[in-house]
Amino acid sequence: MALSTPPLLRVRDLVTSFRTEHGAVRAVDGVSFDIGPGQTVGVVGESGCGKSVTALSLLRLIPSPPGTIESGSIELRGMDLLRLTEREMRDVRGNEISMVFQEPMTSLNPVYTVGAQIVEAILLHQKVSRREAYDRTRELLRHVGISSPDTNVDAYPHQLSGGMRQRVMIAMALACRPALLIADEPTTALDVTIQAQILELIHQLQGELGMSILLITHDLGVIAEYTEHVIVMYAGRIVESGPVRQVLGRPRHPYTHGLMASVPRLAARKGPRDKQARLARLPTIEGMVPDLRHLPSGCRFADRCKLVIDACREKEPELLPVGSEEQFARCIRWQEVGA
Repeated sequence: MALSTPPLLRVRDLVTSFRTEHGAVRAVDGVSFDIGPGQTVGVVGESGCGKSVTALSLLRLIPSPPGTIESGSIELRGMDLLRLTEREMRDVRGNEISMVFQEPMTSLNPVYTVGAQIVEAILLHQKVSRREAYDRTRELLRHVGISSPDTNVDAYPHQLSGGMRQRVMIAMALACRPALLIADEPTTALDVTIQAQILELIHQLQGELGMSILLITHDLGVIAEYTEHVIVMYAGRIVESGPVRQVLGRPRHPYTHGLMASVPRLAARKGPRDKQARLARLPTIEGMVPDLRHLPSGCRFADRCKLVIDACREKEPELLPVGSEEQFARCIRWQEVGA
């Protein structure tokens, strides 16, 4: 990813693996990307492709055992996070880099009020009194759209709706004004209306605070609406990356093209029967993601690809520029994709 200014976050050749009874499995395998100041980068792919493991690796939250970050570098403003002690890393989490998780009910402690949990995050990183922390917490709750913040500061997670709990998680993540916010499927458990509100809130707060965002999702509509740069992952690898308009407008990897083709589109329909027929013709990507314990020798997408040739199975393609210095794809037949 070419940036005119030094990147806020620079990830190079990140490898994260998990030990199983059948040997080590690389859930993230040689991932590299940059995030610039104030930039929004999206990561998209099927479940199990390595999106969330990449996010957890950035914060060094991989459970060990069985997980471990084998190699690579994660530099925040030139500081390699993988070389920090655990104590030094605790100063980074929540302060320099914060994360909003998929399901707030499992991320919030059910036996403490939401206000107490935000206050704890503030006191951990900021030299302020408890009273100042509570004042800031009420202001944060008001800022993220929580109704009656003076009352809800003393509410327990189960007393709030799903949308309000997610807003609390955002308030907690922004308590120390981080430079980077990682949003891992932040709207998965919410209905469509609340999803739009949460995403718009994150976008609005980014403009106010000037933070960078790593947005992880499986929704290409969200990627198109809220990100500037997109990373497409498959079986632990980045298979395509580049400016969102280029990647979604003219994908150069068969997997990205398959994802785009499988998105439902509005069309004129004559009646209920015609609607059912059109839905039945919705393209899908046939086959299954390869078993990470037994990866093929060549391209990891070869068994599901309609453009596969013998050369694809002999050697895994490298991630190289495809028609643009900003767009990259891991495919030897990129010129024929979407032709």
